[in-house]
Amino acid sequence: MSAFEVLREHIDLYELSGRYTELRPSGKAYTGRCPHPDHEDRNPSFCAYPDGRFRCYGCGWHGDVTDFWAGVNAIEPGI
Repeated sequence: MSAFEVLREHIDLYELSGRYTELRPSGKAYTGRCPHPDHEDRNPSFCAYPDGRFRCYGCGWHGDVTDFWAGVNAIEPGI
């Protein structure tokens, strides 16, 4: 099992993303303002889903818990 698989299995996306934005339930998902540092989100456009994936419908940022962590910490993909 890779380190990324371990992180995906042990880190809860709702809990992690809730540290960066206020999340509110919306059906099966949670929504909030996008916490990506390059996106000034004035309206809730960030959605975290129960399958461990997220998407911002404002800026297009998406992925899983590892992508989320990299994005909020301004780490470029591939580093």
